Amino acid sequence: MSDIPRRRRRAAGSPSDTADAQAILDTETPEAPEPASAPPAPAGNPNAPRELFATAPGQSGFPRPPDLQRGFQVIVSDLFKSGYDVAKEWAEVRDGLEIKDALTPERLKRAANGQERLAERAHQLYIVAKVEVSAYMRETESTYGAIRDAATQELEKQKANKSRTKMITEADVLTTAAQLYPDEWSDICTRRERAEAMLAQLQNLAGLARSRCYTVSNMMSPNSRSA
Repeated sequence: MSDIPRRRRRAAGSPSDTADAQAILDTETPEAPEPASAPPAPAGNPNAPRELFATAPGQSGFPRPPDLQRGFQVIVSDLFKSGYDVAKEWAEVRDGLEIKDALTPERLKRAANGQERLAERAHQLYIVAKVEVSAYMRETESTYGAIRDAATQELEKQKANKSRTKMITEADVLTTAAQLYPDEWSDICTRRERAEAMLAQLQNLAGLARSRCYTVSNMMSPNSRSA
């Protein structure tokens, strides 16, 4: 088997990383029109969800998709409102899982009401993150796909010149991608995996908040108080 062209791994933060990453897309894949950049978040709230559209309907050559039926669109607008502070919600929901001073029936009632609202906020945080991660995966697919394509082309070239005889597998593509572009491949894979891990953490947080509601409800039951 002929040697696969290798690129020397550079130290993180090397000045040429950005240029080389761009070269992947310039040389390995056809140029595609760049998506319109999203408008900045409202002043004073850098953690607000991004707006879906940055261009006027029809400006990109494609018609703007229709909104949902009005009643549902109101819910969508409320869930993904521009003033929603993701970092603030994350901190408050996480810290709010601890129940304090829930000793008397009145305090238990207040705790139950508070935990129900917390569970609602935790679920909203999860669905906002789910949509954001889905958008992130689409936006990074150009780089991820370009490196995979380059690896696949290298393997097919090896088959064409008879230096490779076995069928190309998914594992072969991943291994070759890491050999050809070690820095860029490690970076894009780590970023995508961390986004998915963050989403899994928020899903777990929403489950914990919901479970806490049941815990407080059981504490308020007559059998629990008599015990």
